[in-house]
Parts: sequence; C-alpha cells; structure tokens
Amino acid sequence: MLLDLEGNKIYETNLSIKTERLFKDCFKSTYLITDDSIYKMYYNSIRPLYPV
Repeated sequence: MLLDLEGNKIYETNLSIKTERLFKDCFKSTYLITDDSIYKMYYNSIRPLYPV
C-alpha cells in the first residue's frame, strides 16, 4: 500500500512474493526483504509500485 504524507491511500497491490520486512537505506530507497532475496521498490506514475 502506498500512502501520501497525510496517510491517505494512493495505491494498493498484492505481490506474489512473501515479504519478511521493509528496509530504507541512506538514499531513501525502499527494499522488500524475503527469505532469500531483496527487491528494490520503485514508484512512478505509470505503474505505481513494483519490485525490480
């Protein structure tokens, strides 16, 4: 789920991976961490949230 600064839902999607936790690095990039992989999350106006 993607929220704006006021906490309003902008976008929500289901992923086919089981996420263990989220991590944000010093550059404010967000990562999904699973048992055996790490996915960097991107946001753009075409496809709001997807792991790469």
